[in-house]
Amino acid sequence: MPHSFSNTTGLPLINGQPPAIENNWLKPKGINVYKTETKAARINVTGDTASSCTNEPLPITALSAGAVAKIPLVLAELTIEVNLDTVIDFPEPVMNIKTVTNNLKVTQCLLLKNSDQLFIKGLVRKNISYATKYCSSRTGFSENNHHCTVDIPFKLSTPVTFNGMEPLPVVNNTAAEFEYLSKGNITGPDFSQTSTEFFNESPFCGLICSRIVEFDNYINPVRSYYKTPIKEKHFKSLEEKMVMFITINILQNRLIKIPAVNV
Repeated sequence: MPHSFSNTTGLPLINGQPPAIENNWLKPKGINVYKTETKAARINVTGDTASSCTNEPLPITALSAGAVAKIPLVLAELTIEVNLDTVIDFPEPVMNIKTVTNNLKVTQCLLLKNSDQLFIKGLVRKNISYATKYCSSRTGFSENNHHCTVDIPFKLSTPVTFNGMEPLPVVNNTAAEFEYLSKGNITGPDFSQTSTEFFNESPFCGLICSRIVEFDNYINPVRSYYKTPIKEKHFKSLEEKMVMFITINILQNRLIKIPAVNV
């Protein structure tokens, strides 16, 4: 018995069968049929380095007639010792610490005007790689490696010895009232004033280097209730004692007269 079908394409039959819809010109109205091909995107980079490159020195063009320049001058250079005692709580039991890296960030360094007191705020960003237990037995265990980043804040104040040069004295703002001679009838009080505002150059800090000495102590390590090798324990808190040595210089922009140079 011949197979029956319904012609829904709206196209004339070819040998009793509807045409294959493969090309857009055979596409019936209202039906979207496309043949597409997709390829996975791929980035290809090919490069090389030259073993030797030549260069040509150029004459240096500089001002030789003398000038007045504003440049930062060193007021003081000092090394500050900062002592920190911190407890870090982990979100899961830790078998051991793999690596710890430290980065110092200073968010405020302020020399209080008309004093020798330096105020510093900052943080130590610690990147900690640690291991947790994946599976274990009496003879060994497998680990999952994890990573966390924590910020340890600190703040301090310290007196400064200006072993470079003294900072510029602060110039205060002024305000003075004055009056005009009036020959007319008095109509009421008046007010006249001259005010002057000075914008003093503020000293600022430049970081030179930092050195951190630390000792980490696991807090309340306990034996796991799983089978583990002898003396293996886990902990969730870490006490860290750090001594930081921060070397900075204190600078201030000053006007400097540069003499002429004979060329």
